[in-house]
Amino acid sequence: MMTTKPTASASPKKSRDALVGSDKLYGMQVFDLHGQPAGTIERVLFDRSSGHAIYAMVAFGGTLGVGEKHHPIPWSKLTYDPQREVYVADLDTLSLADAPAVGAKEEVEWNPEFGERIDLYYRVPSMWVHRT
Repeated sequence: MMTTKPTASASPKKSRDALVGSDKLYGMQVFDLHGQPAGTIERVLFDRSSGHAIYAMVAFGGTLGVGEKHHPIPWSKLTYDPQREVYVADLDTLSLADAPAVGAKEEVEWNPEFGERIDLYYRVPSMWVHRT
């Protein structure tokens, strides 16, 4: 019996709207709720077990990397704007002053304490609650 490979029949636009490669997210602009540029996506962090995107590490501020802070923003706080091809963060850039952040060159220890602090700050359900 001869088998054939499935072929993609979706139009390129439909495909682009539905899925995005992680490599395409690096450097993508993030705007705040007021339409102002807020930062750029440096990386996306996925839950190893479920494969779901949990945080976008977004670089804010600084000049040529000096003074730049990286804020882990819950993925659920980002919405894609297809007209501008950017993400819009459900936040005001002023609210980032007290938000959990790390220095641009600082290594992050992803543990329940840090994760719960992020989720509590942004008032999102935490994936860390049932982790041991």
